[in-house]
Amino acid sequence: MKKFILLSIILNALSSTVISCGSPPKKETDLASTSPDVEDLADDTALFLNVATRWETTPKDAPQSHKTCAINTLAPLGDVLECTATIPEGQLYYSDVIFSIGTKVAALCPLVSIQFYHYIRSNSATYTPPGSDTSIDCSTKALRSTNKKCWGGAAPQVIDEFPKNTGRYHLTAAGLSTSYTLKSSNSIRWDNVNGGSNLQSTNNLPSALRNAPIAGKYWVDTTSAATILETKMSDYWVTCEDLWAHPLYYIHLSLVDEDTKGQDAVLDEVDDWQ
Repeated sequence: MKKFILLSIILNALSSTVISCGSPPKKETDLASTSPDVEDLADDTALFLNVATRWETTPKDAPQSHKTCAINTLAPLGDVLECTATIPEGQLYYSDVIFSIGTKVAALCPLVSIQFYHYIRSNSATYTPPGSDTSIDCSTKALRSTNKKCWGGAAPQVIDEFPKNTGRYHLTAAGLSTSYTLKSSNSIRWDNVNGGSNLQSTNNLPSALRNAPIAGKYWVDTTSAATILETKMSDYWVTCEDLWAHPLYYIHLSLVDEDTKGQDAVLDEVDDWQ
């Protein structure tokens, strides 16, 4: 049942994209130029995800690949690959994050999609977003669904029409891969806490802690008997689908910032969920 709920969220988002956009987004860059590790993937790779960064001050430099996760065609249909990408917290904060997705078997995975992580910042009727002097109403699901300022995470920054849509899809017949870029947290500063944070990109909040407020991090409990149960934090999901929109493989990404390590202790210089 949980997998079905997650799948419904992804498919609903993708369906909205089809209706509103009419065609898939153009490729930002060729995968080989952004993610060198992917070049070594086997020809029977059904679905893959690469996470790379590029310093915000050097946008023309080649990205640095941090993690590549892949599922091959021998995996059982419906398989979910848990993927964790860990990036030094300072590098993550001052870098654009590049998500490259694709397949080596276009006939098997003609549709490859990605849902971007997002979370509810507030359920207040008088919420004042960062950088604004005017409050907005985020008290009901209907109002939040039309105002991206009630939300945080990667999706509001990558997807222009968020929260109507939360993801993107790619037709692999036009190219085996595509890439999407999340601008640096330092340049956007939407999810900043205590002067700076990686809440915009990291989604490492344990599931057991996702049903209660976290002071100072704009995370609120929106579940009550009077409201419809909704997901307060949604993760990164990459999906391979056939022509009938039937999902064949999934990659579930956890993006983590690595705290600075000292001789005697771990120093958490840039705030995140842990």
